[in-house]
Amino acid sequence: MAKNEQRSVSPQETSALAEQIKKTMAYYHNMIANTPKASPLSVNAHLKLGKLYVQLGDKAAALNEYFIAAVQYTHRREVVKALAVHQMIKQLAPETDEIPADLGDFYFQSKLISNRVTSRLSEPIALSDDDAEDALQHQTYTLEMLPYEQRTTFEHQGEAREEGDIAAHLKRNPVFRCLSWVERQWLEENVRVSFFAADDVILPETHEGESLFVILDGHASIVTPAQGHQARVLTTLAPQEFFGEIALLMDQPSGASVVAASECSIIEIPKPVLATVIKKHPSIAEILRETSRRRLIDTKLAHVSLFTHLNTSERQQIADFLSPTEFKQGAVILAEGDVGDYMYIIRSGTVEVYTRLLSEQEGAKSADGEDEQLLLATLHDGDFFGEQALLTNERRNATVIAATDTQLLRFSKPDLEAILRRYPRVGEMLKRYHHQRTTDTLDSLHDAFQRLMAYYHPNIPPSELEF
Repeated sequence: MAKNEQRSVSPQETSALAEQIKKTMAYYHNMIANTPKASPLSVNAHLKLGKLYVQLGDKAAALNEYFIAAVQYTHRREVVKALAVHQMIKQLAPETDEIPADLGDFYFQSKLISNRVTSRLSEPIALSDDDAEDALQHQTYTLEMLPYEQRTTFEHQGEAREEGDIAAHLKRNPVFRCLSWVERQWLEENVRVSFFAADDVILPETHEGESLFVILDGHASIVTPAQGHQARVLTTLAPQEFFGEIALLMDQPSGASVVAASECSIIEIPKPVLATVIKKHPSIAEILRETSRRRLIDTKLAHVSLFTHLNTSERQQIADFLSPTEFKQGAVILAEGDVGDYMYIIRSGTVEVYTRLLSEQEGAKSADGEDEQLLLATLHDGDFFGEQALLTNERRNATVIAATDTQLLRFSKPDLEAILRRYPRVGEMLKRYHHQRTTDTLDSLHDAFQRLMAYYHPNIPPSELEF
């Protein structure tokens, strides 16, 4: 017989297989009849019956069993399991649009946060006096309001400065105070000074890292793009503060632009000049690297919907607890059933979320011993996961695997507890977000399953569609 040739099945074998399926179905029907309706054994039995009906070609009966299991999961508020059954129903009945295909993304992907969650998180919260000034940084710009303006030098403005003024500024600057008098004078002779009016774009988002910029006078805001063609102010910099270090050190765009918050003058230190200074004073490079690290994390947190409504000070406090970690493609980041120890934010890369439908409890496995693992969602940059185990002390309800080489930011349960003690508002937002997201997803699943039941069983009164 050829290697790829399939052996035909005899009528006797077909009959024997059908008889075996009937015996297995009787086993599961008996299990359902003798166990509580919402128990893990009952739910697993409905799932196994659905698979057996699929083998027999009875699609309607299979869907009915899946519907029952799905609704029981929603009643028990096991949203991850309900989403997994939703995936099975969509695979079996792709011709119907009664159930949304993106519910898994809605639940897991922070970018797809619902309007209800957003509105709840946006409720006014009283600010302390210390927070009042920081709250002013939450103004937004439309991208159309940020035209790029060419730099205008002081010579063109007819403005003159006393010789040595820049050197005097550098002497007071924490970054450059380590320079000698001769080095500051040399630096002054090799930098450029530019003037910007309020709302001028000093650096566009895609700028290349050719210089470091230090504010001489005025203020400048670091602005990051956001959804809806809006731009959000991450922080506003004052005289002696600097920017441009991310693109300069990492040779890649920073993902943010810099806009003049008022009339300001900026010292531009070209890359070769800065390299000469750093060669003699490596401590300057350390300051730039640490600032770059903090700003990159703050930019990432500002794009995570969970932290969108926090002010800059709160995000920076959270950033102090974050630690970077990496996983190679195919690595298991967290496993279903494990005790939760970390919450993760995706810095770069892609991860996939899976769950098993069969219960781990003794006696709850199916007669054939099979397990079921389904892909629920794919998460990308800015998404987060793992927070539920830290909030509820429950074991992990899904397995997360790195689909690509992935860089993550994480904080532990003790870190989260420290954050919540210091910033109770963060804890309130986190719990509110998680509860509302779960509630919205369960409501959507329940409504969708009811519509599907009505679609496939139009003769059953709506009052009898509840399980």
